[in-house]
Amino acid sequence: MSKKRSANDAFGRISSVINRKQEVISFGRGSESGWCKCPLCPEKSSKVFALGRGLSSHLRAVHTPWNPSASEIRRKLNDRNKARKRGISRKRMRRMLENCVSKERKMDNFVSEEDIIAEYKWEPTLEERNAWECRIHELTLNATPVVLKVSEGGVTASDGVRGVDRRGKQAKSYKESLPPFIQAAANGDLVEMKRIIDTTESLEKVLYQVDRNGSIAEHWAAGGGHVDCLSYVMNLRRTINEKITSKYRQKVRRRDGKTSLHYAARNGKVECMSLILGEQAESSLKVEVDVESGDGTTPLHLACYGGHVKAVKYLIEDCKASLHKANYWGCDLSHWSSMSIGNKAEVIDLCNYLKDAGIKFTKPQRQGHTPLHKAAQKRNEHVIRWFYSKEADMTMSELEEMAREDSGGNKPSDIFESVGGCRKFAEWMRSCCGC
Repeated sequence: MSKKRSANDAFGRISSVINRKQEVISFGRGSESGWCKCPLCPEKSSKVFALGRGLSSHLRAVHTPWNPSASEIRRKLNDRNKARKRGISRKRMRRMLENCVSKERKMDNFVSEEDIIAEYKWEPTLEERNAWECRIHELTLNATPVVLKVSEGGVTASDGVRGVDRRGKQAKSYKESLPPFIQAAANGDLVEMKRIIDTTESLEKVLYQVDRNGSIAEHWAAGGGHVDCLSYVMNLRRTINEKITSKYRQKVRRRDGKTSLHYAARNGKVECMSLILGEQAESSLKVEVDVESGDGTTPLHLACYGGHVKAVKYLIEDCKASLHKANYWGCDLSHWSSMSIGNKAEVIDLCNYLKDAGIKFTKPQRQGHTPLHKAAQKRNEHVIRWFYSKEADMTMSELEEMAREDSGGNKPSDIFESVGGCRKFAEWMRSCCGC
């Protein structure tokens, strides 16, 4: 039975957060920012998450009210049935079990997993989505760091939270923590990759081994532009693909849903993109050009974010990628190009190319952010100046539409200054641009 809930019922008291100017969470990995426990997980849970992004990612993946994770559904199921079981006498319980035809049969007295899914999965309204984001923001800001101990000797880290990983061991950089086969793929070392494959007993385990973020060797080879390594891995996958189980097939996507095509596009590796997209339609390795990650992000979105004009043109003109797809947050090509981290001149070329292709730079996404807000968020002064230049050829009504407040009451200039942007430039935005 599906439940219709209001935002207040689903997410609790959040009115004080909705209208508040959002503070910027700039924490990095847990070894740098520290660790914390999830306030929504059971108290007995020993899992810790990086302050800031790590905790917020966990909250979205596991505790989203209308889309809880499988583990969260199982926990709710167990809690509900334990509560019901406590109210049943032993004699009645024994009689119920004797009358049960098989272990697979669900007893009416207990809740099934299907009941939990029906209760906790629904299509949220925009109000509910915004409320949940505010709730995540509130929980992340109020998270309490936990003290971890370095394993060697059991000595507490000097500041209590930094310098150690989630197991209390001395932290390693992401690159240092890579398994040998993935390390070789990341370095473009084909000789070492072949040596590891020749000496392994289980090809599947090596080929689909993941790093701490769920990436496999194929992702690293594609993102690094190592065409020979990528081709080698894809050929290995092709030879064993019919034999492997679904457990391994699922690892072709990272845990956030990104594929090797996403990483090749993000870093502008056109040769790797061509190799991946060149698979025959009937091939089990075939990847669609508009393949979406877990939050609806496409390879074209990431190519725009990276500021790679050649990669963007290849996907649009040669591969017929969709110009109008948006991700879960409602961010389309205009938003991704506005917050691009690429070379300044190339980003402006990208914006001009997209504008000529018919992309509008005025549309707000679900949090009310227009491309101008996104440019401010990334302190992209060159993009902001482009919006107000003759080159962009924006009308007055378009500029006014871009400059309006977002859902939290923030003007683009407020966001620009809050993330450490130049105060003088922020004042220029307010006085000359009205944003």
